[in-house]
Amino acid sequence: MKSRKWYLYSAISDIAVVVMILFALIVMYCGLDIGVLFSEKGISMFRYYTVDANFFTAAACIVCAPLEIKAYKNEQYGLPGWAVLFKFTGIVCLTLTFLVVVLFLMPMFGIEKMTEGSNVFMHFVIPVWCILTFVLSGQGKLVKKAFIPISLLPTFLYGIAYLIPILGSDLNTVVPSKHADWYGFAQVGPALIAPVFLLLIAVTYAIARAVWKMSGGR
Repeated sequence: MKSRKWYLYSAISDIAVVVMILFALIVMYCGLDIGVLFSEKGISMFRYYTVDANFFTAAACIVCAPLEIKAYKNEQYGLPGWAVLFKFTGIVCLTLTFLVVVLFLMPMFGIEKMTEGSNVFMHFVIPVWCILTFVLSGQGKLVKKAFIPISLLPTFLYGIAYLIPILGSDLNTVVPSKHADWYGFAQVGPALIAPVFLLLIAVTYAIARAVWKMSGGR
């Protein structure tokens, strides 16, 4: 960390992130976002990677905030590496969803669709906020290089869970329904599913390395 004050700044930031994420999740869960692109009412909202990434990050911030306050008050106490890794993993997920929105979804659907309702928080405000505060705090120093691959685990598991019902279909004769293929991933063609999935994991690793380095990791 750059100074002990950054423990306090990070704790305040984590609390703010939790409030924003809970607001966005409640709005979507209650169906107030019906009609907004990539929005589902109730438990179905967790089919989306962006929602899961925000929920995961909120959980990490809830864990880290009291530990950061303790570290700020007690000079003999340092922030546990596992807690920072937890938050780092969430931020890697948020960075991925932010880049996908900016580089692919926004050109396809337009900025207005991507900033409607809770989308503006989960796609833009929260990811940018989390990335900036993590980088500025220098908490990447507390994440060991050998543990960086762990940050890929949520993306990998989500990809497997998403692809199982798609791969269970006969893609040569059947196009998966929107219920099973809510991102339309199968439209790339059966032969490209595995390469695209592996490419996405590789991109996630590159993102993790970049965030780690920018936040002080060496």
